[in-house]
Amino acid sequence: MEIEEEKPEKEWFAKNILIRLFTYPFCLFLIGINIFLIIPNGQYLLAIGSLTMVSFYIIADLKMILRRKTTGNNV
Repeated sequence: MEIEEEKPEKEWFAKNILIRLFTYPFCLFLIGINIFLIIPNGQYLLAIGSLTMVSFYIIADLKMILRRKTTGNNV
C-alpha cells in the first residue's frame, strides 16, 4: 500500500493569479452594486446576502495568502 504525498500548491502560480484578477474586481463590482442599487431600493436581505458572500471570499482568500506567507510554505 503506497501513500502519496501531496505537494502543497504554490500560492502564486499563474492560475491563481488569473483567478484573483477576475474575482477581486468582481467582488468590488458586487459591493458597488450593493451600495448604489440594492441598498437604496430597500432590498436589504439581498444586500446582506451578497455582501456576506463577497466578504467571506475575500477574508478567506487573504487569510490563506497570509497564512502561507508566514509559515514559509510558499517555496
